[in-house]
Amino acid sequence: MSTQQIENAVPSVTGNGVSLKGSSNTHSPSCTPLPGRSTMSLYGKDDHKRVSKMLGYALTLGDERAWTDASVVFQARLTPTECGRAAAAFLLALDEDQAGEVAGMFLHGAGMPQSPLFSPMDQASHWADMASTGERKAHCLASYNRLSPQDQAAFLQHVKNGAAT
Repeated sequence: MSTQQIENAVPSVTGNGVSLKGSSNTHSPSCTPLPGRSTMSLYGKDDHKRVSKMLGYALTLGDERAWTDASVVFQARLTPTECGRAAAAFLLALDEDQAGEVAGMFLHGAGMPQSPLFSPMDQASHWADMASTGERKAHCLASYNRLSPQDQAAFLQHVKNGAAT
């Protein structure tokens, strides 16, 4: 990440609140919220309120499922720019080694599938959860191409019947 990208992602405090450098969001409320009402509850966008609530749930629950569910909400409620800025802010909160490790998990994919621990299907499902879309597509096509014609036909019938979800 370049210095300019980091500077653009770092929050800056202004007299009226917090804004991101380079952001087109220059409007901040100039009035003080009513007692018992936060500025977010009065002026925040509905999508941003929902994302804030989901972030709180994910932090409270703290498990993998909660964070996976949160990412679905983030994708549905935030623009790609907002997601990118949030990701940059979270990466900036980590030391350089940790940030590199976290980013590398998503930039480099899951690598090669490992030998099955319990069953081949169990291992394949675990690997597919971590693999990038490109990795899943490549391994799926290569595996399909190496099936016998009978197994290919059975696979296609399985998929057409909607059994693959």
